Parts: sequence; structure tokens; C-alpha cells
Amino acid sequence: MIVIFSILLRAKRSLRYNSLAYGALFGLAATAAMFSPAEVVPGVRIDGRYVMLIIAAPFGGTYAALMSLLLAGTARFFIGGQAMFAGIVGIALASALSIIYRKVTNNRRDFWGFCALGILAFCPAFTLFILPFEVARPVFETNALPFLIANFLGVMIAGKFLCLEVNYHTHLKTVTSDLETDALTKIGNRYLFDKLEYNRFNGRASSPFAILLIDIDHFKNLNDRYGHDVGDRVLQHIAAVISSSVRETDLAIRYGGEEFVVIMPNATIDQADRTAARIQNTLRQNPFPLGRENIGVTFSAGVSASEDGASPLSSIVKKADQALYQAKDAGRDAIMKSEV
Repeated sequence: MIVIFSILLRAKRSLRYNSLAYGALFGLAATAAMFSPAEVVPGVRIDGRYVMLIIAAPFGGTYAALMSLLLAGTARFFIGGQAMFAGIVGIALASALSIIYRKVTNNRRDFWGFCALGILAFCPAFTLFILPFEVARPVFETNALPFLIANFLGVMIAGKFLCLEVNYHTHLKTVTSDLETDALTKIGNRYLFDKLEYNRFNGRASSPFAILLIDIDHFKNLNDRYGHDVGDRVLQHIAAVISSSVRETDLAIRYGGEEFVVIMPNATIDQADRTAARIQNTLRQNPFPLGRENIGVTFSAGVSASEDGASPLSSIVKKADQALYQAKDAGRDAIMKSEV
């Protein structure tokens, strides 16, 4: 289960999809536990299902708890037996307690949090008293303490291993993000561009895309006049303007020095041209403030596109670069389109 959980952590899906996938995992684990129970009296089974159900919401969210409830409840129905109804009620109670715990404790996942979950995992045992009292009492008296210990330890162990996986994934995600993020501007960097190029070259992406290549005009003069610290702040300002002017699906990258690339999936060259014009107008309306002075910054840009998505990123960037030089030759502060 831990291995599958780790795989799901790395899946790049929507939060709801991931939550349902976690729920399926916990629900199937609970079902598997029900098929290897300790049968204390005919039709009355005790197993580790509640461990899986009680940790569903803390590690997968509300949808995970509901999905695990559906799967485990359905399985218990088909298993049948004298305690079928009590079992289904216990499953529902465990799922409800899982959701309540997540909301009340702000999803606390530490030692004391798992202690609380371990105790909560014992609560569904009281649904045994839905059975006739003369059946439920001896079962409860005989098995209550072992059941409490088993569920408590099960939650502590499962929670610990799942937390290790979550922490490792979070650390890996942070490291990867740092590798792919420009330290100054906080947008994508050349490493990210090269990674995208590699993925596209290996056939992992084939959708149409457009490229917008931006080069700040006379940036060296700006550095010489105001200093490199001001130049760095100007780069941050421009990166912020670019990020706020593109679509959520577009990817802004600092390509090198004062050059920026915007990769626009499922976009035409005309859409890229309009985006460049929007960035240009926004930058004109929002010059970089330096004390009482506003520094007007302009850029030259070249746009190109791959209509079938088959071309390497680098070849489309090269075409955009050629268009960029045409914009510079035209006097700068201009946008030029390449031949598609």
C-alpha cells in the first residue's frame, strides 16, 4: 500500500482526482483486511479495516474518506453475516470520524495526532451492540483490549510510514522547484526549458505551441547608469509584468541575462503576438519606480509557433530569435513575427 501511495503522490492530477485515488487505495486496503479477519463467533469478524478508514481523510481528504467508505461498505455488504449491518455502520462511523478529525484538528499529523486517531479507530467497535446484547457483550469483553491495541498500533505505524512518504515527496518537490526556478525573478529558468525540450524530443508532448522571445532594450546602459542592483530589480519587475500578462497555461522563463521566453501551449503565432503587445502596453503603463523617478523600460520581441507541435522548442526559439533581431533592426521597442 505504501508503494502505491507513493506513486499516487507523484501523479500530476487534479486534487479531486488524487483524493478519489487515495480513497480507492484505502478502501481496497480496508476490503483486503476484511477478507482476512479474525472470526470470534460465527458471522462476527474483527479485522484491521478501521485503520485504513480512519487515516483516509488525514492523508487523502474528504473525497478519499467517502470513496473508502463506499468501497469498504459495499464489500462488507457482500460479505454478509450476522454482523453485516453493524459492520456497515462501523465503517460509516470510522469514515465520519476521519473527516471530523481532519477538519477539527486542521489535519494534524504528528505523534499526538496519531494517538488520537488510534483511539478514534476503536470507537466503531461499539457498533457491535447493534447485535443482540447477549451476542455483543461477550465478544466486546473478550476482544475490546486486543482490538484497541491492534488499531492503535496500526494507525501509529501506518501513519508514520505515510508521513515519511509525504515528507519525502514534499522535499523532492521543493528541490525540483528550486532547480527549475530562477533565483532572482522566481519564474522558470534555463534548466526548466531544457527539461521541456528533452520531454518534447522524447515524444512526451506533441501539441501545437507558440514561443514569445523578449529581450530588454539597452539593458547594459541601464546597468551602467543605475547599478546592477537596480538592474536586478528591473528584471524582477519585468518578470512580474510578464507573469501577470500571460495565461495560466503559459510558462514564463528567464532564458538568460535580460532575455525571457514565454512558452504558450495550444496557441497560434497571432495569439503570441497579441500577448507580446499586452505585455508591452502593461510595461509602458507601469514603469519601474526608483525613488521619485520612473524608469521606462522597453523590449524587443520575436514570436514564432509550431502549428503541429512536432518541431523542437529550440528550433522555434531560433525562429523567434531571428524575428527578435528584426525588431531590433527596426529600432527596438517592437514586436516581429517569424514565418511559420
